[in-house]
Order: sequence, then structure tokens, then C-alpha cells
Amino acid sequence: MAPMKVRHYIQRATDLFNGMQLTRDDDSYKNSSALLAIHSAVSYTDALRLGLGEENLSDDNHNQAANELRRLLNAKEIKTQDGLNHLQYLVSRKSLVAYGDERLSENEFRGLVTKAERFAKWANGSGSNFVSRDGIMTTNEERQLGRAKNAALAFFERRLSVPKIYIDAMWDRHQVDILAIDRDGVGDVHVVLLFAHRYSSLRNLDDDHEWKKEEELLDRFSSIHANYKYIGVVDAESDRKTSRFNLIPRISEKSFSKDGLGRVGFLKIDVPLEGESRVQMEIKPERFRAKIAKLADDYIQHHEADWEIRA
Repeated sequence: MAPMKVRHYIQRATDLFNGMQLTRDDDSYKNSSALLAIHSAVSYTDALRLGLGEENLSDDNHNQAANELRRLLNAKEIKTQDGLNHLQYLVSRKSLVAYGDERLSENEFRGLVTKAERFAKWANGSGSNFVSRDGIMTTNEERQLGRAKNAALAFFERRLSVPKIYIDAMWDRHQVDILAIDRDGVGDVHVVLLFAHRYSSLRNLDDDHEWKKEEELLDRFSSIHANYKYIGVVDAESDRKTSRFNLIPRISEKSFSKDGLGRVGFLKIDVPLEGESRVQMEIKPERFRAKIAKLADDYIQHHEADWEIRA
């Protein structure tokens, strides 16, 4: 039941966050957008608390919810807690936004939106390193995906010309693992979604899991606008004979755009316990038609890259 509840609260948080994004630029919806920002953070908090093992979410005191999340993180000796400052700021403004006598100022509103974006990035990024969408993530899975993200970042650093690269980015109202914008932010947009190989108790590769995840990510890509799209298959046991890349016909067919203008590429990312991570291009992506120049311009103005060449 806990994994289902985690997914429920993550979906609720995403819906509320997307509502905030849709209304943020319309001044007539300023207070509504601000409330959506706060409640998206509360729903992310509920998902994290459940994923970390808490069973009772009946407390309506949102400040207390933030304290409970901190307690759970400390109990599991999790150090990445920077998102909690954004959460506490947001919940402390709930009464002002919901019941205040005066309309929010522009600076107050923009501050709430920025905090909500930063908390969502932490919850979806650093948070997802210790709580998976299927429940509690193991230490090995956390390390595996974290190393894979760094390996993918290095891959695009070498491959692109003066890129700006973002890890755990909220792009086009979707959470993505890697976002790379070429030519100092004015070139093509590259997006990566990751998933990890799963092995059976007999140490055989779980093909059904892999095909299911590939189809899920291809479905997600159908609503993500980018020039180049990649699925990254992460393998922490790449020294095993079972390690391979296997794309079945229905997945191959689904990787193409319906109009033929674009194909999702596939990266195999090996993160062995010993030695350096490696990224192999298994299927080269083909360029999608996407009118996203304004979206990219707006993104780089409001977000600091995790990697870029500084003058």
C-alpha cells in the first residue's frame, strides 16, 4: 500500500505544481497560483514522509509536517536537506496567502514561485535519491542513479559545444534527469530520462521490467518538447554476462515520432562498483521538430546550470 500512496502524493504534487506554472503569468490568478505553489510543496512532503516510513499523515499543521520530514531525514542520516529551507518558507506563508487582508506583492509572489520550483527540484531530484516512486530506494540504487547522472553530464560536456547542463531539471513542466542546452543556451535542447536495470534473485536481467520502463519513458517523452531525447539505461552490474542492451521491435517502433521527424535515442550507462562510469550510445537519436527557443531562453534566465563554461 505504501508505494501506491507515494505515487498518489507525487502525482498530486505534480498536478498542483503544473497548475502553478500555468497560472503564474496571469495577474488575476496570483493568489491561486501562490496557493498551488504551497500545496504542491506540502504534497511532495507527504510523499517523502511516506516513502521514508511514516504511516500517519493526519496532522494538518504544515509547519509540523516540515519538522517531521527533518526528523525522518536525520533518523536515516540523510545529509541532503537543503530543500527544507524552501519548504519552511512556503508553509510559513500559507496564512498570509490564504487569509491575508492585502493582495500579494509581485516580489512576494515571485519569491513563493521560486521557492516552490527549488523545493520541487530537490524533492524530485535529491529526494528521489532516497525515496523512489515505488517506495524506499536502497542505498545502492541511490548511488547508482546519482553516478549515472554525473556520467551523463560528462557525456554531454564532451559531446556538445559550450553547453549549459542541468541535473534534475523541471523542464517544460516535466521533471527530467538531465537537461542540456547547447551553444551557451541558444542551441538545441537535449533531454535524458533514466531508469535502472533490475536483476532477479538468480542474477538474471529482468527483461519485462526493462521493456515496461522503456515504454513508460517513451510515453512521457510524447509530451516533453526537446530537439533530442534519450532514454538512459543504467546498469550497476555491467561486469556480468547478463548485462546487455536489448531493444525489442515494439519499443524500437515506438521510439520514432509519428511523423518521422525524430527518434528517441538510447544510452547505456554502466556504473560498476569499481572503476569509472561509462556511457555508450546504443541508438543515436534523430532530431525532433520543436519550437522551444523562447522556452529555453526563459529557462536559462531563471535557473543556474550545474555545469557550464564560465568566462
